[in-house]
Amino acid sequence: MPLYGGNNWHGEQDLRKKFGPLFNKGQIDLLICGHTHRFARISPQEGKNAYPIVIGGTNNRIKIDVSENQFKTTVSLIDGTVVDEFITEKK
Repeated sequence: MPLYGGNNWHGEQDLRKKFGPLFNKGQIDLLICGHTHRFARISPQEGKNAYPIVIGGTNNRIKIDVSENQFKTTVSLIDGTVVDEFITEKK
């Protein structure tokens, strides 16, 4: 379940409260989530999430190529059509 990007219901709020500070303190590079059944990418937001969040949808595939210095995330439909692609530098 994502901390942001859903409907801001009690589940998201509870996760933000419990895990948000830990993820920021831990300096994670990328958070990959599901649960909302629709694709979304949430960019880092000052005072909220210091890392990008990718939410997979019911018809998406998330592929992450990892190198020494970065992650290349590609989100595509089941038929292979790319719907998003971005690079995250490792911290």
